[in-house]
Amino acid sequence: METNLTSGAKQLFLVSRRSNDATFGSNDATLESNDVSLGSNDATLEFIDGSLGSSSASMKSTGACETVGGSNVQVSVIIPVYNGAQWLDECLQAVLDQDFRGTLEISVFDDASTDNSRAIAESWRERLRMRGVTMVISGHNRDRPRGVGFAKNKAVAQSSGRYLCFQDADDVMLPQRVRLQYEAAVLNPDTIVGCRVRRVPEGSTERYTRWINTLSPEQLLTQVYTSHGPTVVMPTWFCSRCWFHKVGPFDEGGKGVPEDLLWFYQSLRRGGGVIRVDECILIYRYHEHAATHSVLEETIWKLRVDFLEERVLGQWDSFTVWNAGKQGRKLYRSLASTNQKKVKAFCDVDENKIKKGFYTYEDSKERPKPRIPVLHYRDSSPPFIVCVKLDMTGGVLEETLLSLGLKEGVDYYHFN
Repeated sequence: METNLTSGAKQLFLVSRRSNDATFGSNDATLESNDVSLGSNDATLEFIDGSLGSSSASMKSTGACETVGGSNVQVSVIIPVYNGAQWLDECLQAVLDQDFRGTLEISVFDDASTDNSRAIAESWRERLRMRGVTMVISGHNRDRPRGVGFAKNKAVAQSSGRYLCFQDADDVMLPQRVRLQYEAAVLNPDTIVGCRVRRVPEGSTERYTRWINTLSPEQLLTQVYTSHGPTVVMPTWFCSRCWFHKVGPFDEGGKGVPEDLLWFYQSLRRGGGVIRVDECILIYRYHEHAATHSVLEETIWKLRVDFLEERVLGQWDSFTVWNAGKQGRKLYRSLASTNQKKVKAFCDVDENKIKKGFYTYEDSKERPKPRIPVLHYRDSSPPFIVCVKLDMTGGVLEETLLSLGLKEGVDYYHFN
């Protein structure tokens, strides 16, 4: 029998669930790979945005969600590594220090590191074994790394735990992490479980960190279209193996591909939930070599627009874009023509923009060119797509939306 949940476990995390009919939409390519067999119950997994160069694949079904090869491992800590030598000792020591009393495994995949990452990982094998923690280590020595998605898929494929705890080599989990997230995941097996974080160096990405830690349970689902990406950040993810297989493997397109955002969106399409353990249980490191820096802003923008159109705009007959400035106009230009026609107005607080009366889409091939009214927000009507940066107006935007009696996720969505 699995480890009993501690008393009051349900109070330790914020739960946000939505039973959504998971339609795939925008499945541009069937992913094909001969590299891994992750035990999916779906014989073929169609993934999104094949234009990003995915090499992920049709996953062979093993019919096993709960265990792999009869394993009794409850949690596998998944650690993809590329040149992580300077951080690995601290990372692995933190896993050893967990207060989780169930069975634990560490799965490391070295993605062609040019430092001694693999040797450092190997040096921990005996220490971990003495504490009852098994370790699986593999990798490759090709000329170049295959990318974070590939390394994660490999680490998952060689692991055997019922639950997966994703851990970046440059981050440090606090002693309660596995225990608290395991308790949450057992109660929510079709869910991505995240947590609050402490960012180091102190003060780096201050607005982003505040957003990660303060989203309400409802906002974990309503704010999935913002430029911040997944509402629970990838280095905090914890989920059941069964759910991972249902969603499918990470995109393996390599450098420049936001494999975490692609997987997050696919999980939502499948009807998955998103919850956050309401405690800070991960030290989340910021540095210039992080893989996230290789992803272009325009790549993220296109994925966000596509998902917004699929999940929200496709269900609306008309809407107002809140911001007649640069970001609002860019969103309008990025929309499919069917959704451009649904834009009934732009709204703003800037009198200079409002005085112009209209925004003319000069690049349109239509004749006459579309002219969209620009109104004061008091003269406009919902639903709204809000293209104003969060946490940049001293609370004025949030207070304005509240004063109008608008409900996030019904009357408006943030796209900032």
